[in-house]
Amino acid sequence: MAPSVSRNWRVLALSLAGLVTVAGAVFFLALGGGSYEAGVQTSPPEGDSVGLEIATTGVVPENGALEILALPRATGNRGQDLSNGAYFAYPVIFNLDVAVGEATVEVPGSSVRGAIPAQVALSGSIGSYPFDTYGASLFASASTSLSGQGANFVLSETAEAVPGFDIDGSRVGFLSGDGSPLALQRDQEAGYGVIEWRISRSSSTQFIAILLAAIMVAGAAISLLMTWVIVRGSRPPSVAIMVWLAVFLFALFQIRRQLPGDPPAGIDLDRFIFYPVILTLILLVVVNLISWSTREDWDLENPASVPDPQMAHERVNREA
Repeated sequence: MAPSVSRNWRVLALSLAGLVTVAGAVFFLALGGGSYEAGVQTSPPEGDSVGLEIATTGVVPENGALEILALPRATGNRGQDLSNGAYFAYPVIFNLDVAVGEATVEVPGSSVRGAIPAQVALSGSIGSYPFDTYGASLFASASTSLSGQGANFVLSETAEAVPGFDIDGSRVGFLSGDGSPLALQRDQEAGYGVIEWRISRSSSTQFIAILLAAIMVAGAAISLLMTWVIVRGSRPPSVAIMVWLAVFLFALFQIRRQLPGDPPAGIDLDRFIFYPVILTLILLVVVNLISWSTREDWDLENPASVPDPQMAHERVNREA
């Protein structure tokens, strides 16, 4: 095969590979920055009821917290739903098993109560970022008087997505632990309910993190290849190579800061990719510096040369 034809095939193959890579990137980025899948929802009762509508507002793995917003609800003789809360005709007490926020919320009769911000504890570790997964649960109950009498309590989810995370919420029975409609109906009549969440990074977040990690690894591989060529003597050491290595070394810290979600230092991606690449580049800078400083032709204006004895003898004879 002629060299020009072979070169054309290589260019075509590289172009196709680039198109496939770009198409894959667009596909993963088009999956969205986050999603929420709600579980089984119990039907609102026809009679009097109170309830809480739970919306997730943030996931903070560094603090081990799932931020939520509990929106009070009331129907029938108990009150009336509003856009940001509910009007309660009779007193009601809400109890929330939360890590941060109001655990007991007393609402007097003939009053309006707005949304209740709180935080639920997350179980899981951020060490495996961007493939880290978490779990969380919320127990909530309501009573219609200070005596603790149970209310017809409706606990529901609002499918509010959190950017950067895929959230799967589900209602489960407090005593039975299953999500059957019968178990949820019993909890509703008893005046309490439980929501469980399973949380993971979104596909787009994982793709961007993998792409940035690939840039780090590719940069280290290219730097190793250039240094190997110089050490073998195929190319001379130069200041330009050392400048390139130094620039890429400091650029790595900026690349690390672009990871979605701003994960803390010490994650697995740091231990297995970022830190080894940093150490590799520092070593390569040292190797290139030694190679450049020991080259014999460092003075381009006065290149070093070893005189040939035969030529020197002939020159002396000509001068004589």
